[in-house]
Amino acid sequence: MTSDAGTVVVAFERVGDLRFGGTRTGTRALLGAPNESFRRGAAMAERSDLYRGHGLILSFRAGGLLASVELIPPAEPAFDGVPLLSVPARQVVETLEQRGLDVTRSRDLWIVRAAGLALSARGGQAGDEPFDAVEAYVADPPGRIDFFEPAAPVGPPDLTVYADRVGPVALGAVRSDVRQAFGPGMASTMYAEPVDTFFAGLTVEYDEADQARRLCVTKPGARTGDGLAAVGESFDECLAALGRAGVAHVVGEAEIDITGSGVRAAAMRAGDGSLPVSSLAIRTVRQP
Repeated sequence: MTSDAGTVVVAFERVGDLRFGGTRTGTRALLGAPNESFRRGAAMAERSDLYRGHGLILSFRAGGLLASVELIPPAEPAFDGVPLLSVPARQVVETLEQRGLDVTRSRDLWIVRAAGLALSARGGQAGDEPFDAVEAYVADPPGRIDFFEPAAPVGPPDLTVYADRVGPVALGAVRSDVRQAFGPGMASTMYAEPVDTFFAGLTVEYDEADQARRLCVTKPGARTGDGLAAVGESFDECLAALGRAGVAHVVGEAEIDITGSGVRAAAMRAGDGSLPVSSLAIRTVRQP
């Protein structure tokens, strides 16, 4: 790894030697095994890798492709010659704005869309203290959140997970039909791709045609159609149930691929079988 790795940020291309779109296998070959691999949210399809000594948190999109790099001390990142974490936060904002970049505040984040950056300050102020962290993205940083309601009232939805659907909603369903079935929620983007998070306890990702390509249930108690896997039961309990039933499955890092059904049962991190299954998900293509 060269000396500028984890330091020089090139918008939408790389952070040091880490190139967006590179594989998890490639980043681990460069950096070694991470200190920890974990999901940043229950509905995340991929785990993030933490490298404490480098001050890096690497996050991946579907297929294990690098989608964002968060830098925290001791990393000393710079964008276009502007230090991002080692000088007062107000100075960073002023310098970027002087260079013609629009810096937009969203709660505790200062977003620089043209540079693919989101800077964070725990105190909520860009003052004399440095920013706590900066995250560089392969595409636009997360956008605004829009709340939505279904066209007509709905009752508690069925969240049973099958090979090709959740309750009555199949993979490939159009967004309006998904919202009508699952009720109110929040619309946002993840790596510039559309996502709906429903208050009922699931997250739906959409393709460019606004059709559901991944359905991920996070509501405790939700089960697969055969009843063998459930959100909230321990990872080890899920493995034991599959084994007793003779159901083919493949165990990965913090996840179980139930071979026949295409359902993936995931935990928040690997190495502790007592942790609960945090989600059950299906998608339109084979999960890598």
